[in-house]
Amino acid sequence: MDFLLVFLMSMDSLLTCFSLGTKRISISLGARLVIAFVGTSCLILSFLFAQILSLILPESIFHFISSFSLVIIALFCLLDKSFLNPDTADIDHSGVLSPVEALFLAVPLSLDSLFTGLSVNTNIVLIIFCFICGFTASFIGQKLGEKFANAQGKKASFCSGCMLLMIAGFKMLFG
Repeated sequence: MDFLLVFLMSMDSLLTCFSLGTKRISISLGARLVIAFVGTSCLILSFLFAQILSLILPESIFHFISSFSLVIIALFCLLDKSFLNPDTADIDHSGVLSPVEALFLAVPLSLDSLFTGLSVNTNIVLIIFCFICGFTASFIGQKLGEKFANAQGKKASFCSGCMLLMIAGFKMLFG
């Protein structure tokens, strides 16, 4: 189940990069690596933090915090009060997302990974899988966005919110 959650967490990267692609903003290789690295790092940090806190708090609390946090983030996305704005990600208006610009985009994008890590059993295979999912999602999202360049980028925030609500529900039911 942890692999499914990590895979689903990469869907917000896919949708954000889709939005960038619809605006004809390319994502450099370095930017893709930054997006994947930040998401993976948040997952690892969250897991480590949970391990430390599990010495004083019951483990079941982490499942609740993780699920509740995903619901809150999802509601922000659904209400279009997103923590990130793909429209302003290309700060220098070059048409290419640089690694520094990707960092500013990846940090709020990785909030879900930060909270998901509280309730997963992280191992090296899951960490590698998380990185691959983040990298692949940024590539596929941009390419799909370029194909549908006439689509509205704002739909990505709504879709991301719906996806996070489904993940939170999944975690609550089967977590």
